[in-house]
Formats: sequence, C-alpha cells, structure tokens
Amino acid sequence: MLARLEATLPRASGWRYEPKFDGFRGLLWRNSGGKVQLLSRNLKDLTLAFPELVRAGEVLPPETLLDGEIVIADATGAADFGALQSRLGAGSRGAQTAATGNPAVLLAFDLRRHAGTNLIDMPLHTRRAQLVALLEPGFHACSRSSRRQLLMRPRTGSRWCQVLKAWWPSATTAAICPASVAG
Repeated sequence: MLARLEATLPRASGWRYEPKFDGFRGLLWRNSGGKVQLLSRNLKDLTLAFPELVRAGEVLPPETLLDGEIVIADATGAADFGALQSRLGAGSRGAQTAATGNPAVLLAFDLRRHAGTNLIDMPLHTRRAQLVALLEPGFHACSRSSRRQLLMRPRTGSRWCQVLKAWWPSATTAAICPASVAG
C-alpha cells in the first residue's frame, strides 16, 4: 500500500509509526533458484542499478520477498534522493562504481514472503516479527564491506531506532508513516 498525505496522525490503539526517509520503495526478491532481483513499487527492474543490494539479498532464504525503502546517504549522512536518481541512468558499470563508493541500503519495513511461505494475508505485527527475526542485528547481510545493506526501518521509540542511529548517525526523517498492526 502506498503512503498518502494526511493532516493528522491516527491516534487509536493498533497503530505503529515508522520514519520515512528520502528514498524510494524497493522490493527485494530471492527466487527458488537463488536469483535476486530488486524491483520498484511499479515493478521496474532496479537490479542493475543497485548491485550491492542484490549481493546482500543473496543471503536471504530462497523465495523471500522484502519490502522496504532504498536510501543512499550523502557525505554529511543525510538521505540523498539525487544519488538514487543518478543510479537509475548509470548503467551497470557506473552503478558498480557508485555502489563501491556510496552504497545504498534497503530499510525493510515488511516481509511479504519468507522461505516459500506467503505472509501477505497475515497481520502486520506477525509479518514484522518474522522480519525482525530475519534481520536481527546479528544478521550480517553485508556485501564485501563493513556496512550492512539490509536493515530494519525502525518504529519510533524502538531499539531499531537506536541501531539505525548508531549505523547512520545523521539520518534525517522526511515523514512519519503510520501503519495499522492489523494490516
């Protein structure tokens, strides 16, 4: 589901709040044969543009689909939307060079499929718990670097905020996304 602008945040129980950074949606899929593909929310193939995320996805169980936000930080640590856009036209060689110098991360916020099991009809809190287990801080989805490429997009006030802040000290939030835990 796409985020939409609202004048107020829902305040009833059953809602969680997550920061939205200045990135764009990414679906990271590892198929049954082990091939990894990165798609936009419109299902445009982004695989060549973000080779570091594809390599990181190679450690996921086969038939696993992560839904998240692709983000690149600039030299000051702020999200750099322009760098994301530049990757789309860079070609595979240019993207590989950019990935080495300034890697993207996927801030995962949902687990749609896990090891062949379709989770889409499960409540968000159930999918989120499985995502947490998959991407616990001990899970090292890093590709030839000390920086992790697959991280949880934290809920506000959670320990994941602390993990993200430690990894990306100058991260800035573009918006807050409420999500129904039943959804």
